[in-house]
Amino acid sequence: MPNNNVLAGICCHKCGSEGPFNVWGNALFLRVTDDGVSDFSDFSIDSDSIFICLNCKYNGFAREFDSTRRPHGP
Repeated sequence: MPNNNVLAGICCHKCGSEGPFNVWGNALFLRVTDDGVSDFSDFSIDSDSIFICLNCKYNGFAREFDSTRRPHGP
């Protein structure tokens, strides 16, 4: 079933998985203390964000995870 929320239009170009993924994106951290982050908002992903497929470990830029691209296959 295609993703239709945060990952709409996203799938792994290598194996076709629709997630989950590890993503390096941007976020606004609202409360950061020495103990860590307690709140954040405005998470964003752009074409230069890095995705790592947790199914096959393929990694690349978000633009490579466009679901309109045909997966390479196993």
